[in-house]
Amino acid sequence: MLEKIAELFTLKSAAITADLARVSDEQNLSKLKSDVERATDALIAPHLSQVDFAIRAAAVRMAEFYQIFYMLENDMRQFVAGVMVETYDKDWWTKHVPEPVRNYAKTNKDRESK
Repeated sequence: MLEKIAELFTLKSAAITADLARVSDEQNLSKLKSDVERATDALIAPHLSQVDFAIRAAAVRMAEFYQIFYMLENDMRQFVAGVMVETYDKDWWTKHVPEPVRNYAKTNKDRESK
């Protein structure tokens, strides 16, 4: 059963990735920004112009990979949580994950939220 779920997850992820890329291109989503984002861009633009163009171009390219990894990471997290709930129950994290692992995860989450 889990093998089928993993296979479907892989196929779903590939389809979603392709659809996201297509829709992003069609709708020009990377160009849509909120008022706060535009204001922030205006504040940092003069400083960014001091950075070598090749470095700025590489940063833009790397940002695309960040988006992909962010989506995949969160999709995988939802997948694993769903499998664990189905296999155990909704309290799988506290009942089946060792305390040192939970503490490590909490430390990371706290650090990232700062």
